[in-house]
Amino acid sequence: MYSRRSFLENLGYKGILLEELLSIINTDDKMEDFKNFILLNDGRFKSSLKLYHMYIIHLRNNSNYTKDEFIKDFNVDNSMALEKVFFTKPNPIALNKVKNLLTDGLTLGELYDNLIKYREFNIVQALQMTSLDFLKKDVDIW
Repeated sequence: MYSRRSFLENLGYKGILLEELLSIINTDDKMEDFKNFILLNDGRFKSSLKLYHMYIIHLRNNSNYTKDEFIKDFNVDNSMALEKVFFTKPNPIALNKVKNLLTDGLTLGELYDNLIKYREFNIVQALQMTSLDFLKKDVDIW
């Protein structure tokens, strides 16, 4: 039986992408989910990068992380709640954007709703869209 690392390496994953996948696929159940995802989509993805991105989208779409859990877990200095929504670690730019949005008056509930609305994008893009939505709410055009 392969270890998770050797299985992913045999699929062609290396470096940062391998480490990101290992941080996401950190249990045997998640490994089984990943293998089932590969089997269900056999031949559909031409590269390991495309498979990785489609698997992240699959995880996001099937996530049962609720707004209440997000609000309870959220901490401006800890990115755990954002990781649970996007299945990737947010960079410092994203964390600063979150701090700015919350300082400007966006509530955690509104932040969660917008992140879910834009979760097909990466976290920085989702936060930019959230920021635009927040600005539109305050500006009355015409």
